[in-house]
Amino acid sequence: MWASKVLKGRNARSITKTSIAAAASAPTSQAEFSANSQAFSVAVTELLECLDFVLDQLDDQGEHGDLLQFHLSRLAKEISKYENSKVDEQISQPWTGDRDLLELLLAACRCACSVYKPDVHPGGDLVPVISRTPSITGTVKATSIWKSEDTNTLFVSIRGTSCKTDHLVNFNRNQKDAASVFAFPGSDERIFAHSGFLACAATLIPWLTEEIIRQVTADKSLEDIVFTGHSAGGAVAAMIFLHFVCHFPSELSNAKFSLVTFGAPPVTSTNITELAQSLPQTRHIYAVVNEHDLVPRVDQGYITSIISLYRSAYGLPLSDFNNTTFTNNTQADRNQDVIWKLPPPDFYVVGNIIYGHFYTTTKARYPTSVTNRVLQIAIL
Repeated sequence: MWASKVLKGRNARSITKTSIAAAASAPTSQAEFSANSQAFSVAVTELLECLDFVLDQLDDQGEHGDLLQFHLSRLAKEISKYENSKVDEQISQPWTGDRDLLELLLAACRCACSVYKPDVHPGGDLVPVISRTPSITGTVKATSIWKSEDTNTLFVSIRGTSCKTDHLVNFNRNQKDAASVFAFPGSDERIFAHSGFLACAATLIPWLTEEIIRQVTADKSLEDIVFTGHSAGGAVAAMIFLHFVCHFPSELSNAKFSLVTFGAPPVTSTNITELAQSLPQTRHIYAVVNEHDLVPRVDQGYITSIISLYRSAYGLPLSDFNNTTFTNNTQADRNQDVIWKLPPPDFYVVGNIIYGHFYTTTKARYPTSVTNRVLQIAIL
């Protein structure tokens, strides 16, 4: 649908690609919005170049939604041909978290959902503390803080993608030195992070630091601070969490910090979960990932590989294009392999992964319902 509305016809797309390519090469200020816009332009140019064969068909058909669904269904079918399209249950184990931890995850999930609609109460014993509205440029994420009086816990929830400008942040995937937001004590390793999410975290940290200190000072019983968020909100929450466990102010020296994200994309250039877990201020670090969700793995190399997989089904190798970003990742005759060889990650998810696997049960086993969607949770 977006293709028919925004990019109607080959000529329009040609003009669009020329325009945004020019915008990407034009000099910009150092403002984060400009950086996000430029990165978005580059990403769209690359995607248009590699997906023209899909968009051409959308232009020639009347039922755009049906044809787009056809391509998505065929992509899923192509992916399912490979053994590594599913999680290997041999390397996972059922989750055995205690009830208190399950309640924490549930409360975090409620807060991660409620930040999209701050006027809707998430339920349970959660009490609203304060909310912050987003900026029109997307560089400041909507944020809500909730307090659980039963567990003496403060929940800080960051909103994920909700409007068009949020996508500018998402596509600003350049690696940037993370030292401006966090650096692990005693470690000389240089860590890079997703530029767009890192900048969003940096804008929120001063306000959040002041507000969290205010709440902990006013209520001495508050012992735990949990950062949470869905999708892009989880990515920003991860950056903020890492800042607090690495550089906590003296007023919060007795507090413990946790991170619980839901479908969050990868954000750091190396897997720093174990390092973050070892810090004295850290309590829990979990990343909840649903089956078949692409977002927790999506980075430039992964997108390139998936597009390459789909193009190969049509006999259209990416090497036909004069684009080094994509051609460097192509592999010949991969459709003959049992395993689709994904490139090494550009970024990693922060957190111990809790994988949610859905399967369908039969009426014979559950007579009260024809089918039941059952969530099987495993630790990866």
